[in-house]
Amino acid sequence: MRIEVYESDAEALEAAAALAEAFLKDGPNAQPAVGIAGGRSGRAIMLALSGRDGIPWKRARFCAVDEPLEEPSNRALLREHLLVPRGVPSPAVEEEDRTGAWEAEVRAAAGSELAFDLLVLELGSGGEIGVLDAERLAAADGAASIVQTPGRIGLGPAALRAARRAILVATGAERKHALAAAVRAANGAALPAHLVLPSARVTWCVDRAAAAELLRDAQPAPA
Repeated sequence: MRIEVYESDAEALEAAAALAEAFLKDGPNAQPAVGIAGGRSGRAIMLALSGRDGIPWKRARFCAVDEPLEEPSNRALLREHLLVPRGVPSPAVEEEDRTGAWEAEVRAAAGSELAFDLLVLELGSGGEIGVLDAERLAAADGAASIVQTPGRIGLGPAALRAARRAILVATGAERKHALAAAVRAANGAALPAHLVLPSARVTWCVDRAAAAELLRDAQPAPA
């Protein structure tokens, strides 16, 4: 399992943005479907992506990975910090039916089967990815592409597993326990991060603070 560890959160975010740019620039889909994490950390991801000129802004179809139904809207965040600055047409976000509006935007981006070309995800401090924490993942139908909770709607396990390419970002010391648990339990209990473990299609970009527990226990490679 290979994890990219960077000295700072800024470096991890820029590395994730560069990977996204490289994939979208040369990807096989003329209109790639891209899902992006929301929230405070998602905003940082969006700002890093917005500085990349190689992303096909006029062709790609963007949406938020999940949408809170009461808290500030991730759809609005995406529009404000990524789409509008890059001149990408986007709908207004005043709809009262957040559930329906989010699902319509996701299906417009990725089709009825929610086949994403790229997901840029964020590991939460509790180990959650979007709407999925360990409890919700255990309760969800593994074939579900969308999961709704009392306060949030977002991509389900099937959509995360099916993405052609995924980038998982984890930054800050508050994520060190979640990151270590995901790696140490990779062959054990099901956690959201296990849907997108590092592989040929998935890259984890983390900073040193988030990787602190793993680095503490790391062993030098044999000479």
